[in-house]
Amino acid sequence: MDDVGGSSEVSTIPAYSGSLLRTDSYVITVGIGTPKKDFTVMFDTARRKGNLIRDTLTLTPSAVLPNFVFGCSDGDIGGDLTTGLIGLGRGKASLFSQASEKFGKIFSYCLPSSPNSMGYLAIGRTGLPPHVMYTPMLTTPTWPSLYFVGLAAIKVADKTLPLPPTVYSRTVIDSGTVITRLPPMAYSTLRSEFRKYMTDYTPVPPMFDLDACDDVSRHENLKVPTVELLFDDGASLTLDFDGTMIMKDDYKACLAFAVNNDTGINIIGNNQQKKYTVVYDVANAKIGFGAGGCD
Repeated sequence: MDDVGGSSEVSTIPAYSGSLLRTDSYVITVGIGTPKKDFTVMFDTARRKGNLIRDTLTLTPSAVLPNFVFGCSDGDIGGDLTTGLIGLGRGKASLFSQASEKFGKIFSYCLPSSPNSMGYLAIGRTGLPPHVMYTPMLTTPTWPSLYFVGLAAIKVADKTLPLPPTVYSRTVIDSGTVITRLPPMAYSTLRSEFRKYMTDYTPVPPMFDLDACDDVSRHENLKVPTVELLFDDGASLTLDFDGTMIMKDDYKACLAFAVNNDTGINIIGNNQQKKYTVVYDVANAKIGFGAGGCD
């Protein structure tokens, strides 16, 4: 059995789409202070900066963390109606790091596909699907708190894009970023191959960074080619319509991928993680994906 460190306790918190709260991130409700006051916060596997204070954090009635270190953010963290953000990165001040002694060095989540569905965030080892596939969790000295993975290839309609694996180097998985961002060469190749299967739809102008958009209002059954992200050691994310596209105003559907704007980091966004159980097993340095974790 893998070692997760710490105890075998687990805290599972309902997670929801933040769209009704004017954020594209996913949210949970936690209690802060004694007596506790409930706050709705986003959760994010990236990193943030701010000033620090200590107080009690209540995840569930049976999962209370006294002397928890909170940060007061120096900048906007997004979401007009959310209160703040729970960090899940590998930095010392994150929820994951502070809770690891009690719950072990592992957490998982499932991001629901719509505001009407419920997902979860689980701190500790919970009942994971038996079919979870794992890929090594990588670390880069420049960004030690981020979760890097080895993205090996991308398929569209079962056809592997003709690109060398080095194109995908320095790829992170992040619950707080909405769309997946790729290097210009990789995105251009993906977009061109994807557009070959979208001839039944009418192209419409771009939406922000999304430049592969179509009018789908006259179609009852929306069909798009399957996109698959392939990782080292055989793990993969097979994307259905919800994981491939973003809908706008019930008529515009856009490919939920974009260029990484020369940041030097590729990002697997939360849109591509929808409905998967995503496992961050830090103790054993691996990240897992299990289909059908939530609706």
